Amino acid sequence: MIRSNVIRFALLAVSANKNDAFFQQDYQAGLVALGLYELQAQKAIVWNEDAMCHISEGQPVESAYLRPLYEAIQQSSSKTLDSILFTVFTQYVTDYTGAVESYLKQKHLVSETVKKGRFGIANKKLEAEQAYVDESRADILALCSGNVAPAQWVLAKVLLKTGLIYDCFDKQEVESIKEKLQRKPDVPELHVCEKALDIVDRACSIGISVLATMILS
Repeated sequence: MIRSNVIRFALLAVSANKNDAFFQQDYQAGLVALGLYELQAQKAIVWNEDAMCHISEGQPVESAYLRPLYEAIQQSSSKTLDSILFTVFTQYVTDYTGAVESYLKQKHLVSETVKKGRFGIANKKLEAEQAYVDESRADILALCSGNVAPAQWVLAKVLLKTGLIYDCFDKQEVESIKEKLQRKPDVPELHVCEKALDIVDRACSIGISVLATMILS
């Protein structure tokens, strides 16, 4: 069973051919947003009331694919979200997306084929294992009919924010998910992660803007 939103998001992106590390800035922004949330859930980082990030000394990063993101936070000139995102997207995004891709391959969640195109240039294509894609989709759709877990809520919000939701779900499913997100239940667990959801939303917005500026410059 997949327990990481980062990995669920990456799998869904691969299934929709939206995981190109350079041209799909929304994919990168989604991975970063979910990675920040995952680091917080693992208590490797903490955000204070002023939205400043603090590294929890002595708390190991549980997932190897998150280490490039964690290193970017360490190297950020200041620990504001803007500074961290700038450091990630200008210096560490390739390492981070590469680490996620390596994890997908190691766990056999995706398969890779390499074909030589014109001029002998190798073209790499990833294909997600359908069973794991179905599992990730089912996890999101479950929030429409049952109790809402914070992780489900966060992933659904990031899918919607980045637009990936429209590539992975049919129109009726999208409308059901959007309706559920608009009617947030009064659940204590969701109140606890309210700050994290604000950070996820901001990370997506700033991340997409930063990447678009870099590509156009």
